[in-house]
Amino acid sequence: MIYLVFGEDRFRRQNHISKLKSQYLLPGMEDFNFLQLLKPNTQDLLSAVATPSWGMGEKLILIQDFKFLSEKCDDDKELDSLVQGLTNIPSGIVVVFEAKKINGTLKLVKKLKPLSNVCEFNPFSPWNINEAVDWLAEKQTGLDRELLEELVTYVGQEDSGALYGELQRLLALGKPIDSKLIREECSAKHDVFNFIRMLEQNNQARAIQELQKLLDNGEVPLKIIAVAQTMIGKTLRLKLGETQGLKPEDLAKLLGTSPGRIYHLKKESAKLDTLHLERVLNKLMLAEEQSKTGVLAGDLALRTMLYR
Repeated sequence: MIYLVFGEDRFRRQNHISKLKSQYLLPGMEDFNFLQLLKPNTQDLLSAVATPSWGMGEKLILIQDFKFLSEKCDDDKELDSLVQGLTNIPSGIVVVFEAKKINGTLKLVKKLKPLSNVCEFNPFSPWNINEAVDWLAEKQTGLDRELLEELVTYVGQEDSGALYGELQRLLALGKPIDSKLIREECSAKHDVFNFIRMLEQNNQARAIQELQKLLDNGEVPLKIIAVAQTMIGKTLRLKLGETQGLKPEDLAKLLGTSPGRIYHLKKESAKLDTLHLERVLNKLMLAEEQSKTGVLAGDLALRTMLYR
C-alpha cells in the first residue's frame, strides 16, 4: 500500500498522515511499527520497505522529501530497483511519501501514481469558501454550515492550521457559538473587516485609523490587500448578479457560499455604491503591484491608496 501525500498546505498534510497512523497502527505498537525517514537514500528506503512489521498489525513507513519525487534519477539501475521494490511491497507494509511538491513528469512518479492513493493538499481558493467550509464540516463539531461560513469569512482560509485552531479555541470556550461570539473572539481578523467596511463606505478618516491598528498589530500589508480584494470583489460580483436578476441559489454559486448567506450579504451591500467599490478595487490592485514590484513598501502603498 502506497500513499502520495503532497501539496503546499502543510497542516492538512500532517493531519492526513495522523489519520493514516491511527488507521494502520495498532494501539501501543507505534514505537515498533512506525518508521520515519527524512530524505533517505534509495538503499535505506528499500531496506525499510523490505523489513516486515513487528508482531501484529501493519508497519507504516513515512518517507519525507524523497528526492526522486522532485528530481530526475540519472542512474537507470537505481531507478529500476526503486520501481521494482515499490511495485512489490510486502503485505502489511504501508508506505507514505510526503512532500511539499512532486514532479508529475518524472518516471518514478508516473509509475507510482497508478499504484498509490494520491492525496494532494493545496491552500484553499481565496475566491471560494466552500472548500474550507466542507473541510471544517468534516470535523463534526455540531456547528451549522452558516456559522462555519462566518468563521471562515472572519478568520480567512489561507492558513488551514490557523483556521482549525480558531475553531478549537471557540469550542474550548464552552459557550454557545453564534455570529456574535465569532465576531467578538476573532478580533484580529475582525480588524481587517473593520478596515474593509470603512473602505466600502468611503469613510476615509476611519479607514486610516483602522489601517494604523492593523499595521501596529503587525499585520502584513500584502495580506491586508489580498483580503480586501477578495471581499470587495465578492461584493461587486453579488451586486452584478443582482442587476442580472439572479436567484439566491444562483448568487450562492457565483459567490461560492450557501443560499442561506445571500440574504445577509445582500442586506450588507444594499447601501454600497458600485462605482466606488470598483474604484477601490482598482486602487487595491495598484497597491498590490507597487508593493510586489518594490515601487513602494506595502504599508506606504496602502497609505497612498487611502489619500488618492
